[in-house]
Amino acid sequence: MSVLERLFRRATFPIRMLPDCIIIGAQKSGTTSLYRYIIQHPILLGSNPKEVHYFDDSYHKKLGWYRSHFPIRSSKMCIEATPKYMFDKDSFRNLKSFLPDVKLIATLREPVERAYSHYKHVCRGMRGVTETRSFPEAVRADLDVLRKERILGNGSREDTYYSYIRRGIYAPQLSRFLEAYGDRLLVLRSGDLFKSPVSTMKDVFHHLGCEPVKIEANVYNQGDQEEEEIPCREELEEVFEPYNRQLYELLGVSEWWNY
Repeated sequence: MSVLERLFRRATFPIRMLPDCIIIGAQKSGTTSLYRYIIQHPILLGSNPKEVHYFDDSYHKKLGWYRSHFPIRSSKMCIEATPKYMFDKDSFRNLKSFLPDVKLIATLREPVERAYSHYKHVCRGMRGVTETRSFPEAVRADLDVLRKERILGNGSREDTYYSYIRRGIYAPQLSRFLEAYGDRLLVLRSGDLFKSPVSTMKDVFHHLGCEPVKIEANVYNQGDQEEEEIPCREELEEVFEPYNRQLYELLGVSEWWNY
């Protein structure tokens, strides 16, 4: 976004929209694909950029700053997608206070695959941070944090970049949003989005109150979905097993990942 466009957006914030729907997570679980599928609908517009990071990193800024990221008010609807919202402790409180009636979507990925994808993402460089440890070393460090009974993120560097295990412990993250938002929160499996995007998006459009439309189905960030042997996978599946059971109970399902 150019400086002139940024200034124009901030000058026109009073006539700009607030989001009708927010994709809150999870990181490395298909949020980019979901966002791009949604904005293929003719009455659904996206924020600029996709990840606004208002309720986690920028809540100290004024409302005009947040509105400046959205389109000028019209009969259409708009969305944003910041995957950190689901994991971050303060984001829930801020979001509930500011947008208590907004619709939410969370897409969840099998947690071991999510952890390894997250690790590779940081290894490639994430906002200037690069992971240098092996995957087993990196997850052991996050398990040490988990043993201190800290799951939700607090905005620290450690939580922002290196929360490989804790971000995949979904039940404590989702339970807060489900209690506050109820059926305004739609929970998806990322595998369904990747394998059956057309039928999955019918559910999404129904959740948003829109007539389904035909989408151009592509998996964005497709290289991240390739099958790859994950180091210490069996050990991590054991780590996640009790947390997965918590998720199943929360969602009222008997299984979720098809192990």
